[in-house]
Amino acid sequence: MAKKPRIAISNAQRKALRTWYHDPATSFGRKKTLADTITWWHSTYGYKISASTASDILSSKYEYLDKNDSKIGAQTKRERVGRWKVLEEALGEWAIRFDTQHGTVSGDLLRLKATELWSKLDEYQGQPCPSWSEGWLTGFKSRFNFRRRRKVGEAASVLITDDITAQMDHIRTIKGGYQSKDVYNMDETGFCWKRLPIAGLTTSSVGKKVDKTRITVNFCCNEDGTDKLPLWFIGTAKRPQCFARNHISNPDNLGIFWRHNRTAWMNHTLMIEWLRWFDQRAKRQVLLLMDNFSAHELAVDLIAESGRPLKWTQIEWFPANTTCIYQPLDQGIIQNWKCFVKKELLLFLKDEFDSGRDFTQTHHVLRAIRWGIKAWELVKIETITKCWNKGLRVQNEGSNEGSSNDVWAESLDIIQDIQDTMRIQDLMAIKNFIHPIDERVLDTDEALTDEIIAEFNTNEAEEEAIEVEVAKVSVVEAITALKTLKLYQEQRDEPNDQDFMAYLAKGLRDLEVKRVNSQRQTTLQQWFN
Repeated sequence: MAKKPRIAISNAQRKALRTWYHDPATSFGRKKTLADTITWWHSTYGYKISASTASDILSSKYEYLDKNDSKIGAQTKRERVGRWKVLEEALGEWAIRFDTQHGTVSGDLLRLKATELWSKLDEYQGQPCPSWSEGWLTGFKSRFNFRRRRKVGEAASVLITDDITAQMDHIRTIKGGYQSKDVYNMDETGFCWKRLPIAGLTTSSVGKKVDKTRITVNFCCNEDGTDKLPLWFIGTAKRPQCFARNHISNPDNLGIFWRHNRTAWMNHTLMIEWLRWFDQRAKRQVLLLMDNFSAHELAVDLIAESGRPLKWTQIEWFPANTTCIYQPLDQGIIQNWKCFVKKELLLFLKDEFDSGRDFTQTHHVLRAIRWGIKAWELVKIETITKCWNKGLRVQNEGSNEGSSNDVWAESLDIIQDIQDTMRIQDLMAIKNFIHPIDERVLDTDEALTDEIIAEFNTNEAEEEAIEVEVAKVSVVEAITALKTLKLYQEQRDEPNDQDFMAYLAKGLRDLEVKRVNSQRQTTLQQWFN
């Protein structure tokens, strides 16, 4: 696939955008949005920019462009684009996030990381590596003022128990101003959806490496468990082949959100989108508790600098590196979800072996997503509230062990059945199968570098999906199915949910209209032909 061209943005273009954005004469009585900004840019310059780029241009970083032209000219010279633009953008991204998580980035460290990025970025393959002179380093630092986002003292606070205690007391105090239904926690986990629960099978899969095909799943729920938000799944393909084979043109219709990037990890761009979506969905004052994963922090900082802050959401951070202690989703909610998902995987695996089918040829990511949806529905309110109580240290409350152990027992029974009937040679530890270490979202330098390299290398990866194509359901078939369901509901002895019956009736009316319109269109086409 050909690389997408990278277009440098001049200060003159930035100034024009800022002038238009802040001009009340072009507002037409309402505040401009980032969507308006992107539309204006496209109509003016003939190509689109991302929301994060538009936000960056409108931030305080370019306030100097609002001054008179002579000052702009002088500043423009100092803000000139570096010789290796792609590398500097990648290095700047890495420096901002590394600085947030690990401390001040020195000049020597920037040179070392620049050399590593040069060797891995597609843009510079086969070219000699620069020497990264002192002049280049000075220029880079002036162009990428990454220290402005540093949260002073945060990295060291994990070593000070009293400081951590004070931070948690602060969170509890703020939380006390909200009802439990208005307090949320968000976190992600990796999901190796093709990984087998064993080290070896007496089949063709013997000797193969452990499958590390992974997607990321984003979770969010409130404290009283009454609001489990739709899951966000992040993969590497814009539209996996199994979506097309099952005629899934809009994954949102599954009741989830599907997003993609080269690493299948949460990054700051997706995090900004998620936060905007969450805030718009809330429509009331809510508290969102998050860990200080670098993509989370960078997204929040960019939103704050955009001039368009979140309307309904107050964000508070757990103390650094303590989420395994305090974060409710890490106290057993995600683990509980994984137990249900891996149980579905084991049942599917057993059925495939019993039927003589090759698991590697029939499994696909859409099936794993559907398992995830079902599993999220099965996570009980009691499990959620116990995990919140455990994480936030509410006294005199039970733990979440009971509900978790029930699922562990179910999974163990299924694995034992598979071991007895399918000639499994070696069995992984059940807990490592449920929650393997490479599914955990960690802010290591290696993971951060891989994510940034993937973001700046433009080739798009594809999810492997091998499956017989599923026939598309016709309008007539859908009408027949709904009529059958409606008749079943009408014939039940138990009272019906009237809202559900009204929903069925409306669905039937809508489908009938679609069928009639389709017939009219077909008739017209036949008449003209």
